[in-house]
Amino acid sequence: MRDIARRGFTLVELLIVIAIIAVLVMLLTPAVQQVRESMLRTQCKNNLWQIGRAVQQHVDKWGHYPTSGWGWGWAGDPNQGFTKNQPSGWAYNILPYI
Repeated sequence: MRDIARRGFTLVELLIVIAIIAVLVMLLTPAVQQVRESMLRTQCKNNLWQIGRAVQQHVDKWGHYPTSGWGWGWAGDPNQGFTKNQPSGWAYNILPYI
């Protein structure tokens, strides 16, 4: 009989490669999580900065801070302006500035 040379990987070699890939994935997962958390933190800071800027623009235009609101009914008409007695909340009052 002739010896036939077989080409390919052995089962042990494939298992070692899979184990190495698994270890690399386990090492990289926390790094990816840290990047994601940093991105979300930056996005939150940006949103808070925009809200603060909108509140300041409201103060500059109307001379008072947005009201906290006093009811669930009528939300007001932005074309009539924002008064201190505006029944809508602060979020509605700063919408034109965001």
